[in-house]
Amino acid sequence: MAAPDVTPEPKAHIPYAITSQDKTETLTPDGRFVKVWRVTFEAPNGTHTFIEVPEAEYTPANVDALIENELDTIMGVHSLGPVPHPENAA
Repeated sequence: MAAPDVTPEPKAHIPYAITSQDKTETLTPDGRFVKVWRVTFEAPNGTHTFIEVPEAEYTPANVDALIENELDTIMGVHSLGPVPHPENAA
Protein backbone atom coordinates (compact mmCIF):
# COMPACT_ATOMS: atom_id res chain seq x y z
CA MET A 1 0.00 0.00 0.00
CA ALA A 2 1.31 3.47 -0.93
CA ALA A 3 1.94 6.02 1.77
CA PRO A 4 -0.66 8.77 1.96
CA ASP A 5 0.20 12.06 0.30
CA VAL A 6 1.13 14.52 3.03
CA THR A 7 2.12 17.39 0.75
CA PRO A 8 1.03 20.61 2.47
CA GLU A 9 -1.59 22.72 0.75
CA PRO A 10 -0.05 25.78 -0.92
CA LYS A 11 -0.53 28.93 1.08
CA ALA A 12 -3.13 31.34 -0.29
CA HIS A 13 -1.62 34.52 -1.69
CA ILE A 14 -2.61 37.61 0.28
CA PRO A 15 -2.98 40.60 -2.04
CA TYR A 16 -0.89 43.68 -1.31
CA ALA A 17 0.16 46.87 -3.05
CA ILE A 18 3.73 48.15 -3.17
CA THR A 19 3.54 51.89 -2.65
CA SER A 20 7.24 52.82 -2.87
CA GLN A 21 10.77 51.48 -3.27
CA ASP A 22 13.77 53.41 -1.99
CA LYS A 23 17.46 52.58 -2.02
CA THR A 24 19.04 53.64 1.26
CA GLU A 25 21.47 52.56 3.96
CA THR A 26 20.73 51.11 7.36
CA LEU A 27 22.88 50.59 10.43
CA THR A 28 23.49 47.00 11.51
CA PRO A 29 23.61 46.04 15.21
CA ASP A 30 27.41 45.82 14.97
CA GLY A 31 27.70 49.41 13.71
CA ARG A 32 28.15 48.92 9.96
CA PHE A 33 26.17 50.69 7.27
CA VAL A 34 24.76 48.41 4.58
CA LYS A 35 22.91 49.28 1.38
CA VAL A 36 19.29 48.12 1.38
CA TRP A 37 16.12 48.59 -0.57
CA ARG A 38 13.20 49.77 1.60
CA VAL A 39 9.93 48.52 0.10
CA THR A 40 6.77 50.11 1.49
CA PHE A 41 3.51 48.25 0.97
CA GLU A 42 -0.15 48.29 1.95
CA ALA A 43 -1.94 45.22 3.31
CA PRO A 44 -5.56 44.46 2.35
CA ASN A 45 -6.72 45.79 5.74
CA GLY A 46 -5.14 49.20 5.06
CA THR A 47 -2.02 48.71 7.19
CA HIS A 48 1.06 50.44 5.72
CA THR A 49 4.51 49.14 6.61
CA PHE A 50 7.88 48.38 5.04
CA ILE A 51 10.57 45.74 4.75
CA GLU A 52 14.27 46.30 4.19
CA VAL A 53 16.07 43.98 1.79
CA PRO A 54 19.87 43.90 1.44
CA GLU A 55 20.86 45.13 -2.00
CA ALA A 56 22.41 41.76 -2.98
CA GLU A 57 19.14 39.94 -2.10
CA TYR A 58 16.81 42.39 -3.88
CA THR A 59 14.87 40.19 -6.29
CA PRO A 60 11.13 39.97 -6.97
CA ALA A 61 10.97 36.48 -5.43
CA ASN A 62 12.77 37.52 -2.23
CA VAL A 63 10.71 40.69 -1.84
CA ASP A 64 7.48 38.75 -2.36
CA ALA A 65 8.49 36.10 0.21
CA LEU A 66 9.42 38.73 2.82
CA ILE A 67 6.19 40.67 2.26
CA GLU A 68 4.10 37.49 2.46
CA ASN A 69 5.76 36.68 5.80
CA GLU A 70 4.93 40.15 7.14
CA LEU A 71 1.37 39.86 5.85
CA ASP A 72 0.84 36.60 7.74
CA THR A 73 1.62 38.45 10.98
CA ILE A 74 -0.29 41.62 10.07
CA MET A 75 -3.43 39.75 9.05
CA GLY A 76 -3.19 37.45 12.07
CA VAL A 77 -3.09 40.40 14.44
CA HIS A 78 -5.86 42.15 12.50
CA SER A 79 -8.06 39.06 12.84
CA LEU A 80 -7.97 39.42 16.62
CA GLY A 81 -10.74 41.94 16.06
CA PRO A 82 -11.92 44.74 18.26
CA VAL A 83 -11.48 44.31 21.97
CA PRO A 84 -14.19 46.02 24.00
CA HIS A 85 -13.08 48.67 26.43
CA PRO A 86 -13.52 47.43 30.03
CA GLU A 87 -16.01 50.25 30.74
CA ASN A 88 -18.17 49.08 27.83
CA ALA A 89 -18.01 45.35 28.58
CA ALA A 90 -21.29 43.73 29.40
